[in-house]
Amino acid sequence: MPSSCSATNRSFLVCNRVTQDWLGASEEELTRHNQRLPITRFFADAESLTRFQSAFSAQLHGEPQRFECRITPSQGAAHWVEMNINRVDVAAGDMVIVVARDIGRQRAQQLRSNIKSHTTALTGWPNRQYFQQHLTNAINAARSCRSSVALITWISNPPRFKDINNTLGHDIGDRLLKQMAQRLRQIAARPDVVARGRRR
Repeated sequence: MPSSCSATNRSFLVCNRVTQDWLGASEEELTRHNQRLPITRFFADAESLTRFQSAFSAQLHGEPQRFECRITPSQGAAHWVEMNINRVDVAAGDMVIVVARDIGRQRAQQLRSNIKSHTTALTGWPNRQYFQQHLTNAINAARSCRSSVALITWISNPPRFKDINNTLGHDIGDRLLKQMAQRLRQIAARPDVVARGRRR
């Protein structure tokens, strides 16, 4: 998605058809004389906007920039793109060329991979590795602001669970564990994390 903007006002000068489709606006709307839309209008969140502004400022000093962010059209869902920003000199002055590549599929795949690597397959709970890291972060945050953190441990061993597996089968035992995990998530407060810890 190549487009270009002024190095001073950060608004659209020209854009191709893909850009128009992504943003849900025609080139005429984006580049209308004295009414050019600012690029910053199309960033989906504050973090994406901050990344763009930081990269834009850096490239003004001759440093090409590449970063990932989320853009959102006038109507529709936001999606992830990788942006490359370069400054070029033209007869009328400086111009910034922005080339964006759709990385929505890669981001979705990465998210699925991260979720899979940090959760247990049976219950969907965060696994031991995530639990240990989250606990460490919570303790460090509590120390830095002189607050406290609570850790509640529970031995998830239903009565006669071995008998359930032996008599009713492991599928029923797994179903019981899933229901227990679901109920614990329901009673936990929203900021709290229910995870599988290390059994001693």
